[in-house]
Amino acid sequence: MDLIVFSNDITSFPDAQNKNIKELIAKIEFEHIFNRIIRIAIENKVQTVHYITDRTEVLLNYYISTHDPGIDLNIIMQTKPCPLYELFALSPSLKSGPFCVISLNSIFSTDEFSMFINYSLSKEDIEGVISITRLKDEETPLCVALNEEDKIIKFSNKTEGYNWTAKNIYFFYPNFFDEMEEAIKTGISDLPHYLHLLISKGYQINGFSFSSILEIKDLSLPQNLGFLNNSDKAHF
Repeated sequence: MDLIVFSNDITSFPDAQNKNIKELIAKIEFEHIFNRIIRIAIENKVQTVHYITDRTEVLLNYYISTHDPGIDLNIIMQTKPCPLYELFALSPSLKSGPFCVISLNSIFSTDEFSMFINYSLSKEDIEGVISITRLKDEETPLCVALNEEDKIIKFSNKTEGYNWTAKNIYFFYPNFFDEMEEAIKTGISDLPHYLHLLISKGYQINGFSFSSILEIKDLSLPQNLGFLNNSDKAHF
């Protein structure tokens, strides 16, 4: 299984000057955020990590390029990388088996991630699984509607009538690429719109519930980390 990691401008957040955030990030000194992802990958038997980053992420890219990750690492530097285009470019090497996609700035329980992987590997008859959490007060949520079998039947930018929101952890099987070339030709350039297209064409994508998934820029209060399991907390 391969893992695709998007950097999502971690070192370029406007909130980077916020003292609380800087202090929280400093507490990961025993396990750099990238090293954490590598640890999680190794624990879940990932064979190759494809790290896709913006060329402007100079400090983070330097750190990664000068440290031995202990796993096969493919670093791809682009200018404002587009996830859908980058996945399509990688498709020749990803069509041999399932793969996982995450953003580097996502903070989640490693125990729940392992359960997510195990659940996804047990669903070989579908196209993929995406992480979901209970809908809370979020600025721009991508809401999802599920049936009783956890199959996603609809995406929506509206919150009324929805209980779940999609997050940035995905698991796909190779047939995920079946419609991608034509989708790109029609102007679809982002992952949510492509997922909506797949569902409209009858492809099955399930939702898997995490207790919480935070973004680095959201870590302004220490108690926000309460959902992490003990092995995670040991690194903070």
